[in-house]
Amino acid sequence: MWNCDGWLTGDYPGAGNFLFGFGPFGGIMGVLIIIVLLILLYKLFKALTPGTNAASDKNDSLMILKSRFARGEISLDEYQRMKDTLMHR
Repeated sequence: MWNCDGWLTGDYPGAGNFLFGFGPFGGIMGVLIIIVLLILLYKLFKALTPGTNAASDKNDSLMILKSRFARGEISLDEYQRMKDTLMHR
């Protein structure tokens, strides 16, 4: 009269209504998969976009260049040429 054999195998009416067909835990699995995918996309986007490190590196390079000029290690012409090169990078 009551055929309950399919309930143990997931072959019951409405089993396909849950995400990925995992029954009641399919929704949780689906949410976890979506969260993991979003985290991976965020990390990929962050790795591909230039950060503030580029501006910091330029400022550090200019400070080194200024200190070399102040110590007399390079001439005014060398200083200006190197500064122009750094500013146009």
